[in-house]
Amino acid sequence: KINTSDLSEDRFIAVMVDGVEIAGRSLIAVLGITHDCHKIPLGLREGDTENSVVIKDLLTAVGARNFTFHADRILAVTDGAKAIKKALKDIYGDKVLVQRCWLHKLRNLQKYVPQKLHKQLWWRLKKLVNLTSFDEAKKDMASLIEWLAGISIEAESSMKEVGMELLTVHQLGIDGILRKSLYSTNPIESLIFGIRHRLSRVKNWKSATKKDQIQRWMASSILAHQKKMNRLHGHKHVGKLIANLKIKVDSMEKSA
Repeated sequence: KINTSDLSEDRFIAVMVDGVEIAGRSLIAVLGITHDCHKIPLGLREGDTENSVVIKDLLTAVGARNFTFHADRILAVTDGAKAIKKALKDIYGDKVLVQRCWLHKLRNLQKYVPQKLHKQLWWRLKKLVNLTSFDEAKKDMASLIEWLAGISIEAESSMKEVGMELLTVHQLGIDGILRKSLYSTNPIESLIFGIRHRLSRVKNWKSATKKDQIQRWMASSILAHQKKMNRLHGHKHVGKLIANLKIKVDSMEKSA
């Protein structure tokens, strides 16, 4: 049902795409966030997050099931994989606004920063993403890039690479608890954690005689976990996000 159910009864404001490896097989999952902040697993496909063609095919299949935006545009929260962004842009064009997960960016930066500076890096990045004002966040990002430049050219380049995609939630006026729910991929990672927990009961993966058996087990685990999924934290403040998702794309770009 996860790949075939009709989605016409819901309207979506955000999507998240992530991958999971089970028994040596890579699968990609898509999670949708509705206008009233309910989390709905949208689809599952075998493949990895480095393959934009597979992700694009999955998003196309989701769209064919009457997947509909609630506003003119949609927010997509990603871990930074280039293939995911390419697929999102190929399918949704300039109607998708990408928010990069700050936790994934932190882990990436830690590879280039000495261990003794990891705590300071975490503090500076956490401070940046928690700033309320978009203008203040841009200034703080410039300061962070300057600090990283004095430590590592690779770290500086990595921070420049993410650009304003780290501050999309700021630009959309999302604040408080709702921002914390949408500035990282935690919602879909929590779903994947639930899947892993359920599938840990499988002792003999070789018993999966059919080619798609692992995918079937994973789909079954997702549907079982979905019953326990709560609404996105901060859902009471979703109105401002929806209003700003209705603003024309060029208006958003001019404010950046």
